[in-house]
Amino acid sequence: MRKRISVNDLSYTGGIIDGEGSICIRKSKSQKTQRGYLLELDVKVSNTNEWLIRWLHFSYGGSVCKRMGKGNERDYWQWAVQTNQALKFLQLIAPYLKIKKPQAELAIIFGVKRRVGKKKTETEIAIEEAQRITMLSYNRRGK
Repeated sequence: MRKRISVNDLSYTGGIIDGEGSICIRKSKSQKTQRGYLLELDVKVSNTNEWLIRWLHFSYGGSVCKRMGKGNERDYWQWAVQTNQALKFLQLIAPYLKIKKPQAELAIIFGVKRRVGKKKTETEIAIEEAQRITMLSYNRRGK
């Protein structure tokens, strides 16, 4: 992440995330955990404008990849940050979000309380799963 990001850039980024971004808590398989999967924080932006995606990468880090469009869809670029990097990113831009503010707030709570490498209690597991399900409901189209 760049050391200094202007308020204008943070505000612009908030608009990008509100319009083009996704914030989710996703499952990824892991045999190292008691439940067989990990829950990870994930923030992505997909766009056909390569410059926009490269700017996000330059400004906030993360990864960039080019995706092939299906059928008549154009090819597009995708920027992503995960886990701790996603948490730091969301903490930076949360004040500038409008539409996806509830998702960002839930993701920040999830990310701050997340413990890795230690056995979790049944209560901790239940809370994380409830946060994942809540995030799914926030992200349903039309909601």
